[in-house]
Amino acid sequence: MVTTILRYCSVNIAKWDRYHDRCVFLSRRRYVPTKECPKPSGIFQNPKNCTTFYLCTDGVHHLQECPGGLHYDKKRVRCNFPKVAKCKERRPKIKRKPKPPVTEKPKPKQSKFCPKMDGIFSNEANCSTFYFCVDGTAYLQECPQGLVFDENNMKCDHPKVVGCNREFLHTQIA
Repeated sequence: MVTTILRYCSVNIAKWDRYHDRCVFLSRRRYVPTKECPKPSGIFQNPKNCTTFYLCTDGVHHLQECPGGLHYDKKRVRCNFPKVAKCKERRPKIKRKPKPPVTEKPKPKQSKFCPKMDGIFSNEANCSTFYFCVDGTAYLQECPQGLVFDENNMKCDHPKVVGCNREFLHTQIA
């Protein structure tokens, strides 16, 4: 004699699935295909990120991540090595702002005391001073008391070594 056991689920919420021997909840909404879930149930590739995929259940997607740098393999429906999976991410096109036009910097005016835009140059009017030029602007510098500027060695030294006429030493700097 065969006994039949009747199983019941909550009315209008679920129905009994004899095959799986459990209650299956009824969906109250109609399934609408989405990018994530083109079918109500299944596993689907995430086109924006190769390391993730969507697990869809009754049209609801759940983002899943492949472990340890693996990529989702759409062909084999599992996570796999990137070379085997051959997944190509579709990145959204980003509209780039046009680069502003390149404007040339105005050239600084070169001082009459600077033969070149940058460098150290002697002062023809006074042996104890020299010009330190940066971007064509001259900055007058003074050697310590009793020394004169040596243009060949680019330093202040004794007048006998440099050979500067003493009458130019430490005249008033204007």
